[in-house]
Amino acid sequence: MNIPPIRERKEDIEKMVKQYLKQFTEKYPTHLTLTDEAMAVILEYGWEGNLIQLENFCERLFITTYKKISIRLW
Repeated sequence: MNIPPIRERKEDIEKMVKQYLKQFTEKYPTHLTLTDEAMAVILEYGWEGNLIQLENFCERLFITTYKKISIRLW
């Protein structure tokens, strides 16, 4: 079975980011929303790792944010 890397499955990246944001909203007291521009940057990033790298990235957004915020990545 050949499963392409996550960087080649953009539709899966967006779906997983949304799932991770929901998961971490329940775990952490911080509430985050991503702007469309931030999601575009995430989709264009050349994810060398796998879903664990994407999950860790999303969790780090929550850990490093102290209040309700919309994330903009430039």
